[in-house]
Amino acid sequence: MKIKTALVAGVAAICFAASAAGAVTYTYVGSWAPSDGPGWTTNPLAYSGVGAAAMLFGGSASDYAISTIDNNAANINFMANYEVIGIGSAVFGDHYFRGIEGTTHYQDVYIGDPALDTVSSYVSDFGNQNVNYAFTISGVGAVPEAATWTMLIAGFGLTGAVMRRRRAALAA
Repeated sequence: MKIKTALVAGVAAICFAASAAGAVTYTYVGSWAPSDGPGWTTNPLAYSGVGAAAMLFGGSASDYAISTIDNNAANINFMANYEVIGIGSAVFGDHYFRGIEGTTHYQDVYIGDPALDTVSSYVSDFGNQNVNYAFTISGVGAVPEAATWTMLIAGFGLTGAVMRRRRAALAA
């Protein structure tokens, strides 16, 4: 019975250490409406949802997740409100973009086709007052802390010791 308990404890320690090392957390940093951006007549740069967050709050696009629901991290839907030039507003994935972010201007592509026209989550076009909520992402690819490594190694050691004892008991 002690062997099974030790084995379960060792496996649980390994699983906990592995899950703690890859945990992702989201922190709300702010919001904006697409219409908060400059007017389309100025031909501003077009932005994806995450690109607009990086421009507005600093950092790079990969630092952010966007939601159209609210500022609660539990409700992130990874979508953003956009304006499509000449067409109106739409909701796409928060990384959605046509062109080269930070280079393509809002008016670079306008052929009257909603499947091909330039989109931006930060341009005043049709008065889109829908809100985009920005969250920073942390914990992705993070290096585990020393305590996590210690627990992981201890879990492997404990599991190995239990298996070695079990083999010795079966051989006897």
